[in-house]
Amino acid sequence: MPAARWSPICVGGHGLVAVFFAMFEDCVDRAVVLDRTRQENFDRILLAAAEAAPWTKGRIEYIEAKLHRAPDMIPDDAGLVAVHACGVKTDRVLDLAVANNMPVAVMPCCHPVAQSKAPAAVKKALAHMAVDVDRTYRMEAAGFHVKWSEIPERVTRMNRVVLARPRAAAQS
Repeated sequence: MPAARWSPICVGGHGLVAVFFAMFEDCVDRAVVLDRTRQENFDRILLAAAEAAPWTKGRIEYIEAKLHRAPDMIPDDAGLVAVHACGVKTDRVLDLAVANNMPVAVMPCCHPVAQSKAPAAVKKALAHMAVDVDRTYRMEAAGFHVKWSEIPERVTRMNRVVLARPRAAAQS
């Protein structure tokens, strides 16, 4: 069975994650970078991608908007992706996924440990993990199936990936 078509909405940054989706995922026709300010190096990244992988030309776009204004711009077939969305920005991405009942993958960084609802001893011993445990409980309570994965630590120390999918979609 062919993979379902979808449009990754890559939250923030220079657009490299969106480029990788357009380059390497056959089920992606369009990849979108969403950030409040278009990064200066985005056009250089697009040119390099078009040279290395001509099929990406015209499949990657940049939408300048604040995250809380994004729901009107998100297509029905979208999923959210955020790599190193600092601190509470990760939580905003998760909130947007819940509000739109859409799959999401985040690789958090700059964890807001002080805001975690975990007991003080857990926050002290587990810090970043305590924040992601809170996030997992929140997504599960909102009707999402959550799993954790990771990329190699040699790529980044902040290598945990939190994947969440609405339960109805997870069962299909």
